[in-house]
This record gives sequence, structure tokens and C-alpha cells, in this order.
Amino acid sequence: MEKLDLPSMASRSDPDTSFSQPSKADMARMSEVHVRFDGHCYRYGQYCYDKLADALAYAKLDQSRPGHQTMGDCAPVWTPPLTLTMEQRSLMDSLGVEYDGRQYRFKGYHYDRLADAIAYARQNA
Repeated sequence: MEKLDLPSMASRSDPDTSFSQPSKADMARMSEVHVRFDGHCYRYGQYCYDKLADALAYAKLDQSRPGHQTMGDCAPVWTPPLTLTMEQRSLMDSLGVEYDGRQYRFKGYHYDRLADAIAYARQNA
């Protein structure tokens, strides 16, 4: 696989753990190649990426291929991260489940849904 050199993503102090809305500069780069951010991950077509640089790199690679067809208007979209209830937080704390604003974590495993993390934590308590 070819390595693409991309400009540094200076919009957020730590793009791996910060879940705020992308900067205007990032949104402009994203719009050029039809990448969007949904508050959970960066999306290009059917693919979901944790890191903006990965989404941009794949979009540019995909679009450089002969016969590529544009996916249409995929303007960046942002939705605020989930806010957990006190009840959910209490249950998570009792089982050792953590939430980083994007994924639930339990003993090195990552989950998109709280119900899945809780079920696994209960099985392994």
C-alpha cells in the first residue's frame, strides 16, 4: 500500500481523543474529498475512521483510481457526543466500563454500544 504524506492536522490538540467539531480548515479539506464527521467517527462512503488523517488518505487514494465515481454531496455533518445518564454512569463504574466520548471500553475491548460493553462486563465480572 502506498503511503500518502498529508499536512498535519492542527485543528485539534489531540485528534485521537478529542471529539469536538472539526475546525473550519479540517472541514474544508473534508469537503474536498467527501469525508464527513458524525460526532463519532470520520466517514468516507461506507467506511468509518477514528482518525481524520486516515479518512483523508483513503479518500484521496480512492479518488485517484481510474474510473472513480464521485459519491455525491457528503458535506461534513457533526452531531454532539452522547451524554450518559447518572444511572448509566453508575452501572458502568460498578462494572469497570469506561467511555471516552466515542467508544465504550472494558479490559482492552472496544464497543460502539453501551449494551454490548455491559453484557461482556457482566459475563466477566
